[in-house]
Amino acid sequence: MEVENTITLSSYMDTLMMMSLMMGIVFEIPVLCWLFAKLGFLTADFMKRYRRHAIVIILIVGWKKCLKNHEMIILISIIS
Repeated sequence: MEVENTITLSSYMDTLMMMSLMMGIVFEIPVLCWLFAKLGFLTADFMKRYRRHAIVIILIVGWKKCLKNHEMIILISIIS
């Protein structure tokens, strides 16, 4: 019995590039928040006031992305 490799170089490179791009965007968010705060577009009161809204939006987006694993989303939302 032989196992077939279904991963191609093209699909591996696509995944690697997408993950690198997403991680880059995620790690730039604090820099953007700092910049917007320095420019006066974003204040600490605004972030405090809308923190719960942001958490709910993040949970809904995660729920839609992980359609097969709703238990994990519920567990993560309870823990946070």
